[in-house]
Amino acid sequence: MNTRRSPAADPLDPAIAQAAGEWFALLSSEACTEADRGAWRQWRDAHPQHEHAWQRVEQVARRFGMLEPSAALTALGRGAPRRQFLQTLAVAGVAVGAGWLGYRHVPWRAWTADYQTAVGERREIILADGTRLMLNTATAVNVTYSAHVRRVELVRGELHIATAADRLARRFVVATRFADLVPVGTRFSVRQQEEWVRLMVHEGAVQIENPQPVRRVPAGATVLISAQGLGDTTPNPENADTWMHGMLLADGMPLADFVAELGRYRRGRLTCDPAVAGLRLSGTFPLQDTDRALAAVSRALPVRIVEMTPLWVRIAVA
Repeated sequence: MNTRRSPAADPLDPAIAQAAGEWFALLSSEACTEADRGAWRQWRDAHPQHEHAWQRVEQVARRFGMLEPSAALTALGRGAPRRQFLQTLAVAGVAVGAGWLGYRHVPWRAWTADYQTAVGERREIILADGTRLMLNTATAVNVTYSAHVRRVELVRGELHIATAADRLARRFVVATRFADLVPVGTRFSVRQQEEWVRLMVHEGAVQIENPQPVRRVPAGATVLISAQGLGDTTPNPENADTWMHGMLLADGMPLADFVAELGRYRRGRLTCDPAVAGLRLSGTFPLQDTDRALAAVSRALPVRIVEMTPLWVRIAVA
């Protein structure tokens, strides 16, 4: 008897499933280019699990979109109700399996959020009361204003908030995975990762509530928040808000940390070999042209930039 397991029989890696979902969102958007479609085909061909993940997305598209996948994508590109379709896709997560559309893997919540940015994009939003939101790369937020509260939910990514005075004196709350943040006439930034939330206060103060008030964070201070509680209050890093100006500031930064940060601003995978991971890098690097940033790295350090595929770049020993 043949006991070999097919790729479809193996558990699906949530990271691969999330990538498949993000490819679906890109192909569904009007911003998708022929180069994007070519990169998507290469991604599908790169590993059997990639193809398996994409087939699951197609199954959901057929079942809940009432269309063949290619027709669904074409219709969505012509301006069909993409948000409604993706909400349907979210509900379908229980049928898809692997939990990849659950809360911990949030692509569907990001797709259906009120405001979103793509990888490498920054966007400013001015709310009804004059509050300004600056969304960093791959960020999604929901905004709910009621008679008693102004609520901004950070679904994923990074957000800078400059609050405005409200004539109705409504409470302002930023909801994150691990705590609510209540500013007091302030300007602050919040970054949310899978395992932590980082609060940086630039002006005024922010009260952390979880659910009761647990700490008031003053201007110039940073706190990490996780399921384990609050970290120590530390001074804001030098590069706290340089992303708002489209730059990444490195001052003796380990190359591995630089790669992790720059990788947030480009599609695909950016890695470095262990042999060069500890090299220290200083300089200012453009976030809107990550290829130029990588070229600058290769001039500053004894490394070379290796393009493994259009979606995988590796930094290796020169």
